[in-house]
Amino acid sequence: MENQHFLLIACPFQGHLNPMLQLAKSLRQASAARVTFATTVHGLTQIKTFPSLDGLYFASFSDGFDDGIKHASSSQEMFSELERTGSQTLTELLMTFSKNSHPVSFLIYTLILPWAADVARYMSIPSAFLYIQSATSLALCYHFLNRHAGVHDLYNSCVNNPPSSVVVPGLPPFETEDIPSFLLPHGPHSSLIPVFRHHIQVLEQEPSPCVLLNTYDCLEEDAIAAIGNINPIPIGPLIPLSLLDKNHQSDTSCGCDLFEKSTEYVQWLNSKPKRSVIYISFGSIVVLQKKQMEEMLLGLIGTCRPFLWDNSIFR
Repeated sequence: MENQHFLLIACPFQGHLNPMLQLAKSLRQASAARVTFATTVHGLTQIKTFPSLDGLYFASFSDGFDDGIKHASSSQEMFSELERTGSQTLTELLMTFSKNSHPVSFLIYTLILPWAADVARYMSIPSAFLYIQSATSLALCYHFLNRHAGVHDLYNSCVNNPPSSVVVPGLPPFETEDIPSFLLPHGPHSSLIPVFRHHIQVLEQEPSPCVLLNTYDCLEEDAIAAIGNINPIPIGPLIPLSLLDKNHQSDTSCGCDLFEKSTEYVQWLNSKPKRSVIYISFGSIVVLQKKQMEEMLLGLIGTCRPFLWDNSIFR
């Protein structure tokens, strides 16, 4: 694989960047291939520290908002601009690599960038979709939005007459409140539905679709089997091995930070015994009801263990 060149692209969100960088590290460790990681022009300027890894390079593409100011009047307009400008500048980036004798041989993209697969197909470059969320959520997404999934008009039925539960072949019934918010027609993140539908349509158009899952067989065996005919390949978890196995102390993180680090919580963590703290994070766009947060808090207190709750959802 010495002549291979992997291009990995992600949106500049903390939860998107680090799994992709862990994948970049794995690719470098498994081969002598060249690996380039790319995010938006503005996103690249927001990364506080870059991981130092031999053979890993960095690049950028434009999302139409290089100054970081979103001039779009709606989420739909912002996603449209991302696709229009991103497709153009990603094409230019791929052409630049070819001119510089480093043609990209494989493209890996993640959430909110389904158009990247269209660009890759146009440039005759194979691609794969890195799905950083759970395999269960992808199985639900596939059966909600794939017109060939075998679940008749599931999404439209939720629009017109929301059912009390949803059944996906191979998985237990899901109550409506258990469905990911980005799939609910009237949910807080319904503006993402066209983007996820585009993801599924892209996979349908690929002659040999490939989805890399941030999970492993034993954790979500049934969900992986329920995803459908899009060749899901579990490669996770995409976190440093040192967090999983105390025998891998030398394996440090290949990640980055978009925010300034606080020293206060580090001092607090250092005062606790190793592997004793529970860490809770739901990302920056999740919407939890007050009752859900109270129940979560009571459960954490009931463990009688110290915990650190990421406050992104409180901002």
